[in-house]
Amino acid sequence: MKRTSHALVVLCLLLAATVSVVAPGVAQTRLVVSGGPAEYDLSGTGWSGTVGAHLELPIRDWARAELGSGAFWYRTQGDTRVVMLLPEVGAAFQAPPAFPVYLGVGAGYTLGVAGDPTNEPTVYGALGVSFAPTEDWTIRPEMRVRSIDPFVGVIAGFTLGVSLRLGA
Repeated sequence: MKRTSHALVVLCLLLAATVSVVAPGVAQTRLVVSGGPAEYDLSGTGWSGTVGAHLELPIRDWARAELGSGAFWYRTQGDTRVVMLLPEVGAAFQAPPAFPVYLGVGAGYTLGVAGDPTNEPTVYGALGVSFAPTEDWTIRPEMRVRSIDPFVGVIAGFTLGVSLRLGA
């Protein structure tokens, strides 16, 4: 099987897991949308942008699962524009409410959309702060560092996210 086929299998499994896990806890599930600048060290170095969307599924008051995808674009050393999707699954661990910091870890895959990127596995770590002006909405500044083809290339996204609780 080609790497692209492996990536499609991983993406389908992530989607199936999302559908099967979301239904029981839909009232507490959150949709998070984020975007911001990203520094990269891939085929060339510099700054570009990243966006993302993922579902957060509560496990405990202090832990949640995350399923979703980011998107990242940049220019290579040869001045080729590359766009890739970054589907991933992970977990985030929230500090007590008086200290609204969280840490996240996970893994995923790169899927080339434009240009000539290779499809590679990824791992990530995230550090963020979660402010909840209401029960339904949160605001989340976050730094998410993704290692592409683990420990070969890096994307460090500095994003501002907004989350909305789904369901009643």
